[in-house]
Amino acid sequence: MALLQEIYAPDRAELMTRVRSLARETGLECEYEPGNVAAAYGSHDMHAAVLWDPERVSPVEGTWRFYGHGELWHAMVVGTVEIDGIEVSVASYQAPSLGKSTRVNESERLVLAATSGYTRDALIFCGDFNSLSNARTTAGEFYDPEPYTGKDPDPQQVFQCLWDEDPATGEIINVRADRRPAQSLSYGGLLHDAAAALGGTWEPTIGHWYPNGPHGLRRIDLAWVSTAVLPAIVGCSPVVTDVARKASDHLPLRTVVNVPELRTRLASR
Repeated sequence: MALLQEIYAPDRAELMTRVRSLARETGLECEYEPGNVAAAYGSHDMHAAVLWDPERVSPVEGTWRFYGHGELWHAMVVGTVEIDGIEVSVASYQAPSLGKSTRVNESERLVLAATSGYTRDALIFCGDFNSLSNARTTAGEFYDPEPYTGKDPDPQQVFQCLWDEDPATGEIINVRADRRPAQSLSYGGLLHDAAAALGGTWEPTIGHWYPNGPHGLRRIDLAWVSTAVLPAIVGCSPVVTDVARKASDHLPLRTVVNVPELRTRLASR
């Protein structure tokens, strides 16, 4: 499957045309029912979609929901598919690059979507979250290192950071990444950061175009999964090739699920 974000289109009709074109060129399917494309039209020219391999994956009728224009800054698609006889809900989401409070507010909307009656116990939630995860290592440290340590204050950090001011001098101190959206997603063990849970080597998904910029290298393209899915995740890492690095400022994230293991986990619940 391919969960896509930042699909540029100036209007809804053009979005559907472009998603259908992507599906044809990749040999995937995009219509969850005849004539209806699994794409959400956003409020600011960037949209989200879901594609799948029709030989192994089938959309489940009545489960598809689309959030975007007038509701989210960008867009989100949520739906359920059947893979090798088991039902898995998927979501593709793009968070706003500006507006820390907007990201926090939207994270509550994501939680509602993840816990609605239309999603299953098995949920895979992927997207450009435009913020860092709050997941921690077994040693209790953040899996994502603090990218702003040692950096001079920069106006662009206002979009991404929290900070304090020295009460005596007014100097900006303790500049740090805003991880509050992730706190919503992980609240009470609702969802788990797949890459962090695997505990592998940390790899950034953005920053390769501007490694010396005010944000540096970060991991903001994430796969969050439900508790039922977590034991079946066997890989979650960016695709690092010359083509991928040149094609976009975001590297694609490849998440690998052991479907037989997931079937076993779901059967035991």
